[in-house]
Amino acid sequence: MQSAPFVFLVSYINEISLKVSPIFELWANFMMTISPITAILCATFFISSCNNSTKTHSKNIKDSLSESRQIIDSFTRTDANLFDKALKLEKDSSDKAITIYRQIADRHIDNITPSYKSETGYSTQALNRIHYLESLKFLKFIKSDNVENIEVMTYHRNFKISNIDSFLTFISKKRFEIYDANEIGNENTKFTIDKLRKQLTQRKGHAFETIAQLSYIYSMPYPQYSQTDFVVSTDDMTSIYITIGGNYRLSFQFDGNNIPYKLVKIESYHIDDL
Repeated sequence: MQSAPFVFLVSYINEISLKVSPIFELWANFMMTISPITAILCATFFISSCNNSTKTHSKNIKDSLSESRQIIDSFTRTDANLFDKALKLEKDSSDKAITIYRQIADRHIDNITPSYKSETGYSTQALNRIHYLESLKFLKFIKSDNVENIEVMTYHRNFKISNIDSFLTFISKKRFEIYDANEIGNENTKFTIDKLRKQLTQRKGHAFETIAQLSYIYSMPYPQYSQTDFVVSTDDMTSIYITIGGNYRLSFQFDGNNIPYKLVKIESYHIDDL
């Protein structure tokens, strides 16, 4: 007959073993049939094996974490190098810069969605730069050369959009509006695509005049007029705002495709102060 402490020891090991795997039930029943000394030796061997297994498992986890960290560090360094390369290319070739930014984004392909609030790092920055450079093409489309010696009224009289269909590809078909700080009491004006097309064709109207003024300002080769910057909306991460000098802000928004975003609003401020 087994002693009470021994029976308790075997029962305790049996309880633990059953939580791990039912196969240990056979082992525990076997322990109840052998002598106390033999059982203690077997129990000691069992506990020692578990400790060794735990140490080995812990070492494997540490090795795996270390390997993962090395992969992540290498991944991040590659992103950083690509991002730096793209930044340097932006001024001379925005298309080449966009291609590199897409390489970074494609390395995190699951993150390419219109809502990437929780993302951090180079993937998000690359996506933001893509949206910015794609949206900036609108301004480059309406930019003119050698305007610094042209008076604003002369520029307005001669301004026209040479390819209206191409121009309208930058505009959201869902909504488009103009905010003019100088139109007291009537600051916001909404336009349909047809109404906008009509004004651009006839080269007159509020929308035409605003776009002509925007073109003139952005074409000026002085940073106080034409320097651009951008911010991404912190509300839903699906809007990007581009500022031009201290006079204009353009709002581009997700419009059913990831890129490019579409222009939904032009805001102008203090134009009479120029």
